[in-house]
Amino acid sequence: FFSKMDLLDRVDANILRISKEIEKFESERKKDDADVEREKNIASLEQELQKQLARKKQTQKENAKTALVAGVLFLMVIVLLTLFGIIDLSFWENLIILPIT
Repeated sequence: FFSKMDLLDRVDANILRISKEIEKFESERKKDDADVEREKNIASLEQELQKQLARKKQTQKENAKTALVAGVLFLMVIVLLTLFGIIDLSFWENLIILPIT
């Protein structure tokens, strides 16, 4: 009779140990799944950041081109106005020569 009880106690202890191992394994698996999900989110955020940086660089290039074109057009207008006599040459003397001296 006692040996059967001992045997049942051992079986119960083994069942308890195995169920704890299963819980431990499932907990680790959930952590691994969460880590994989975090890595996916990080990769997605990095990809979005790269896209935004590329857009920013493209915008900066476009802005630089626009500023260059505007500057060149402004100088062309000033030169044309000078050539047609609308702007007097003293304008250039006051603008360029006087600040130097």
